[in-house]
Amino acid sequence: MRVEFSATGKLEQLVKINVKALQQILLQLLENARVHGFSNDSDTQPFAAVRLEITDNKIFIRVKDEGVGMSNEVLNRIFEPFYTTARQHGHAGLGLSVTYNLVKKHLEGDLKVNSKAGNGTTFTILLANKTLAQTA
Repeated sequence: MRVEFSATGKLEQLVKINVKALQQILLQLLENARVHGFSNDSDTQPFAAVRLEITDNKIFIRVKDEGVGMSNEVLNRIFEPFYTTARQHGHAGLGLSVTYNLVKKHLEGDLKVNSKAGNGTTFTILLANKTLAQTA
């Protein structure tokens, strides 16, 4: 899967964050996009973009894919433990439930999702900016 990263905003700030939790969250969102967002029989290479934006008081992280998107029925259940659309492929349905809990409990943030069938998916992580120091 090809992934493009970009960052904007107050990048000179050092922020306090649980790096291991953030790493696990990003890996799970990208893996979810790869597994669920793209058909194995498609000639299109899976693609996702990760965008970081830091403001004075907020940190936004967006993970957007150009995959198949989700129906409203799926969208309403994706954070439920053991819910999956790929059980026949050996998936337990815990990835996004764990991801949601990591964002809420370990990063004290919020996780939103926007998707439409046939139109890709965007996950947005919203965190408080707990600035440690200015570096510049």
